[in-house]
Amino acid sequence: MILCPCIRCKIGIFVSREVAFDHLMVDGFIKGYTHWVAHGEISYNTSINSTSVPSRKYADDMQGLVYEAFGISDNDNIISTSEFENDNEISTGETKKFYKLIDDSQKELYPGCKKFSKLAFMIRLLHLKCLGKINNKIFDMLLDLLREAFPNAMDDLPKSYYEAEKLMKQIGLGYENIDVCPNYCTLYWRLDKERIQCETCTSHMRWYSESRTNDGYMRHPADSSTWQTFDHKLSEFTKDPRNIRLGLASDGFNPFKNIRNNIDIYLQPLIANLKDLWEIGVQTYDASNKQNFQLHVASL
Repeated sequence: MILCPCIRCKIGIFVSREVAFDHLMVDGFIKGYTHWVAHGEISYNTSINSTSVPSRKYADDMQGLVYEAFGISDNDNIISTSEFENDNEISTGETKKFYKLIDDSQKELYPGCKKFSKLAFMIRLLHLKCLGKINNKIFDMLLDLLREAFPNAMDDLPKSYYEAEKLMKQIGLGYENIDVCPNYCTLYWRLDKERIQCETCTSHMRWYSESRTNDGYMRHPADSSTWQTFDHKLSEFTKDPRNIRLGLASDGFNPFKNIRNNIDIYLQPLIANLKDLWEIGVQTYDASNKQNFQLHVASL
C-alpha cells in the first residue's frame, strides 16, 4: 500500500499501486507536489537501505485538507479558534464553517486519543463505506451502533450519511447530481438542465422511417415482409412513424413455475392494456418537435 498523491486523495489515503496509478492518470498530482514520500522509493538523504515514511500526523493532515478546501495558504495569518469565537463580527458564513472544521480536525476523537481527530475518524469511516460499497441505510445503522457503544467518541460527529455527506461538501469532497437519459445519449446539464424529455430518443423513434437505408437488404424489422404488409393494411396507424410496434414472446418466460395450462387467462390484463393503446392511445410529448401527440401501439 502507498500514499496516493493525487488531487482526490491529497496524500491522506493509503491505496494499492494500481489504484494510485488510475487516480494519477485521471486526476493528476496535487498542486505543488514535487517530492515523492512513502511510495517505496529510496530516500536520497539517507542510506540506501532506508526509506522515508511520514508520520501518521502527516498522512492524516486534516488541517491541511481544510486549508486547501477553503483556498487558504499555510502562510496566511489565521487567528486562533478562541479568538474567532470572541469576535462576533466574523463568526458568520464560510468563516464559521472553516473554524468549526479546524476545531474538528484538532479535537481528539475521545479524551486521550492521539491517533484520530473527530474529522479524521469520520473521513476514514466514509472511505471504508466507499471501499466496501456499504449502502446508506447500513452506514446509518453503523453510526447508531458506534454512538451507542462509544458515546464519548461519537459526540459531535454526523449522525447519518446525509449529515456526513454535507460535511464532505464543506471540505471539497462533495459531488453534484446530474440527470442523464436512461439510454445514455443526453446529459441534462447546463443549457439542458431543466429538460425532462430526451430529444435524441424521440427523434430515434422516427429513424426507421426518415433515415433508414432502404436498398432491399434486411437491416431492420422495417425491411421485413411482415412490417410492410402491416403498413399496407393499416395505413392510418403508419401515418405517424412515432407509433410503436411491439413484439411479444412467451418463450422462456414462465411466471407460474411449471404450470403452462391456460396461460391466456393470465394474459388478460396485458391484452386489455394493448387494446387501449391500439384504440385510444396515450398522450405523449415529442421533445424533438416540441409537441404533444397521441401515441398508439400495435402488437406484431
